[in-house]
Amino acid sequence: MVIHKHKIIFVHKGAFGDFLQTWPSIFSVYNQFKDKKEFYFAGRKVFYPWLSPLNIKLLDKRKKMALDRVYGDLDLPHEMRDFLIIWFVLKKIPTTRTYENIFFLKGIGNKKIKVWQNYLNHIGSLGITGCDNWHKAWLRFFVGDRAHPQKIIIFPGSGHRLKNWPISRYIELAERIKGLGEKVSFVLGPVEYERGFSLPDSFETIYSFGFEELQNIMLKAKLIIGNDSGPMHLAGFNGIPNITIFGPTDPHLWAPIGSNVIRLGLPCSPCTSTINIKCNTVACIDQIGIDLVYEAVLKCLAKHE
Repeated sequence: MVIHKHKIIFVHKGAFGDFLQTWPSIFSVYNQFKDKKEFYFAGRKVFYPWLSPLNIKLLDKRKKMALDRVYGDLDLPHEMRDFLIIWFVLKKIPTTRTYENIFFLKGIGNKKIKVWQNYLNHIGSLGITGCDNWHKAWLRFFVGDRAHPQKIIIFPGSGHRLKNWPISRYIELAERIKGLGEKVSFVLGPVEYERGFSLPDSFETIYSFGFEELQNIMLKAKLIIGNDSGPMHLAGFNGIPNITIFGPTDPHLWAPIGSNVIRLGLPCSPCTSTINIKCNTVACIDQIGIDLVYEAVLKCLAKHE
């Protein structure tokens, strides 16, 4: 397929970590057609700060509602036929119909490669060359000079409780790191706040309820530790050393860029390519000891001193 349409809509309906996987492909399309096309985004408005440098506009509500007709296997309104629609999904396409102007990109395929890389590989069918320099562009747009960050930040939550290493172990890990003379902060989002995560007063606890705020918090970190989650993907995109603890999900698909992955590699894990976790014991997470994670922390600190 070759892009003939003057207007391009990027569609994404997922969570923050999933959205970040689309960015390399979105940037590649922008980079190839930035002086020739108009770009629009149909997705969550809170993600827009990461799209605005690419001169992408938010699609208006009326057109977004027109796109949602796809879920009922209905014909798109005539006004949508002037657009090429690049729709990012993980595995499931939301329609059984074929539309000549909608191209669905799957992030998870038969090969165990990173979701962002899978998207990037498949845009070739649109006649688009994936940009090798997309990460440099991200760092230029959103990071710049971080000027000697000092904190170690821990994200003890995630979008699914069964992906979470026990909070008691994060606290003990933080105590050990503090014993090295390091400053440790915990960051909690809306989900952790609602679940009533309780942390000792001896550690700084930061509540982050917005993604731009999260970005500013992260840029003060020299090391970030957490579960498989959106913030860890943002850490990787931002070029911040990170340690990610994996259990039921697959690091071959989801490991953040440059991450030091901690996992046991039990025969039963990974048991899902998304977050459709049916296991209630999650031994793959519960059996990860503090020593294993602490050793990874020491190696990271020594490497980046």
